[in-house]
Amino acid sequence: MSGHTSQSESDGETTSSGSDDREHNIQKRRTFLLSMAGASASLLAGCSGESSGDGGGSSGGSSGTTTDQSLKVAVWSGQYHTYFKNTIKRMYEEETGTTVKLVPGWSAIISKIKSAPEDDPPYDIAVTEGQMYNQAQAEDLFLKIRKENIPNLKKVYPYIKNLRSTKYGAPFDGAPVAVMYNNQKINYDINDWQTLIDNDTRLTMDGGFYAYTIHIAAIVADQMPGVEEIYNKQHHKVPFKRVKDFNTTSFYSTGAERWQQMQLRIANAAQTYFGVSMGRKADNDWISVTLPETTTGYYDHYGVVRGTDKREMAEHFLNFMLRTDVQNKWGKTSHQLLANKNAEHSQAAQEAGFPSTNQEYKDFHFPDYEYLSDYSDTFSRKFEKLKRS
Repeated sequence: MSGHTSQSESDGETTSSGSDDREHNIQKRRTFLLSMAGASASLLAGCSGESSGDGGGSSGGSSGTTTDQSLKVAVWSGQYHTYFKNTIKRMYEEETGTTVKLVPGWSAIISKIKSAPEDDPPYDIAVTEGQMYNQAQAEDLFLKIRKENIPNLKKVYPYIKNLRSTKYGAPFDGAPVAVMYNNQKINYDINDWQTLIDNDTRLTMDGGFYAYTIHIAAIVADQMPGVEEIYNKQHHKVPFKRVKDFNTTSFYSTGAERWQQMQLRIANAAQTYFGVSMGRKADNDWISVTLPETTTGYYDHYGVVRGTDKREMAEHFLNFMLRTDVQNKWGKTSHQLLANKNAEHSQAAQEAGFPSTNQEYKDFHFPDYEYLSDYSDTFSRKFEKLKRS
């Protein structure tokens, strides 16, 4: 992320040996993004008449190139899809008369765009987390955002706008990695990740992709501030060693596996995402959710898909998604991180410690995929070996 010093370090790795080296580095990152698109995404488990000055307007957002008043939007499947259908889709349709057709999915979102004819895309708008968003940019799968059509980008937290480029996508929401735990087995406060180590807590951790688990291990490591061990080559081994300090009873590959580990009491706590966990908590009184003071997480960008004939309508929808009242409603429903600095997170999210200022957002150590691309193969092998040990 741009807030890390590692960002400038990784950007500076291109030497003065000429354009061939630079092209090699670019191709290397593209190869990484192609091979791992959506790996982490596959594990992710989840109007009030505001003044026209906040953007959004009341028009249907027609692009002028089509009479079809509908938008096809790719969103995450599962609980997230349900949340989106009951809030964003419903609000936009009621206000504009446009039909929003949601297409739930995970890692296949990018591959479906790539395999479709360029003039007949499977979606008009698509959600991506950081890794997928980088690929979408590298492969020219998204159209450039015309910022004059999305004035509500000005309301996004500066830290989030700098997290990744908004050239091809609008930041919308995200989720911090939290702890879901069995309150009948755990009677101590989990204020940070170190607490789980200190209490030898039986824990199930994300085993499908190394990034989030290794970031947690870097947080509990004490050799460098934050998660800098990951972004300093001399300290790469540290977080992989620190993962072993957790009493990890299993590494899950899907949200269903994670929940099964909790239900069968194989684990008393799980590394998970806050919004998804709140959904579990609502239906199970033995479940509690807490957010460590310092943690990692993912962040979503929505982009306009290449080849769509509804570019203007799509941009109108992105601007609507960033409107303050819309973000307020989304936060209360999904318990997600919000992009609009004027919006309020849900009461549960506020109590858990979600950020309310730009500075507080910096406590969420989002993976820097530009840096990780250079070490992906090595980190993946280390992680697979770690899970077997």
